[in-house]
Amino acid sequence: MDDALRIDNVPERGEVRIVPTPVGNVYVQGVALGSGSSRALSHSHDPSSPPAPYQRCSACRWTQITIVRGERSGYVVVSEGLSNVPGEVPYGRVTEAEDSDTLVRDLFRVDQREGRDPKPFLPKVALRALTVSAEKDSNIRRTLLGLGYLGC
Repeated sequence: MDDALRIDNVPERGEVRIVPTPVGNVYVQGVALGSGSSRALSHSHDPSSPPAPYQRCSACRWTQITIVRGERSGYVVVSEGLSNVPGEVPYGRVTEAEDSDTLVRDLFRVDQREGRDPKPFLPKVALRALTVSAEKDSNIRRTLLGLGYLGC
């Protein structure tokens, strides 16, 4: 797998390679603003063997979100499910947002599991990506400030 979107290797400008999606490889032209990852450094299981199917281990399976300012217009969100477990295939999803308000709104989720609060929330990975992006993009910063997600 290409490491072009690793959080510590986000290019400032140019073409960003996306992992395969259901529609094939997707390339996004623009400026990478920020990225967030749920990858952990330590395993939640014996690291000498892979985790069982559906076993949570963020050192083996993790999510990454990269926010790109499109060269033509708006923003592009690259959401990736990554894995270093043999036989597992990474997956990606690419979405577009016309403005920062839509970008942030589209990253909100609702936990639909039984007994959970149905109130919309920003997942930690999305908030990390947005917070880093807000350092480079005043519109994202304004939107996050308006929602109370950033200090003054």
